[in-house]
Amino acid sequence: MELDEYTSGVFQFLEKTKSGQTFTIEKICKIENRERFVEAVKLWIRSFPFGGGVEFNSDYSKIKIFDINIYLKMNGMERTLYNQKGSVDDIRCTLSFVKPDTRDKALDEAERLTKSIENEKQNQNRTTVIKLLESKKARVDRLIETKLKD
Repeated sequence: MELDEYTSGVFQFLEKTKSGQTFTIEKICKIENRERFVEAVKLWIRSFPFGGGVEFNSDYSKIKIFDINIYLKMNGMERTLYNQKGSVDDIRCTLSFVKPDTRDKALDEAERLTKSIENEKQNQNRTTVIKLLESKKARVDRLIETKLKD
C-alpha cells in the first residue's frame, strides 16, 4: 500500500505507541490536520486485524491504543474459530500466520480449520472465507503428510 507522507507519519506514530495509552487528537495534531489525521487512523484500523490495536471514542476526539493479545484473552477469544476473526481481509491476514512447526501443532490447526469451515458453512456461508479456510486446511494436511510425520 502506497501512503502519502502525512499518512506514513501517522502510521509511524501508531507503530511507536504503547498499549494502554490514550491520546486526545487536538493535542497531537494541528487543527487544520485533524481530518487528515482521523482519516489516516481510520486507514490504519481498516488495514489490520482488530484495528491494529487502535480504537476511537464515539466522537473521534480520542484514540486509545490496546494490546491485541491481551484484548483477545480478556474476551475469551484467543482460540476462536478462524471464520470468527472479522472481515475476509482479517481472516486472510490471520491465516497467513498459521505456520505450525510440529506435528501436534499441525494436527491442532487442522482440527481448528475443520471446525471453522463447518461453522462458516452453517452460519455466514461466505464463499471466499470457505475457500480461504479450505486452502489453508489442504496446506496443513499436506504438511502433516509430508514433513511432520511421526
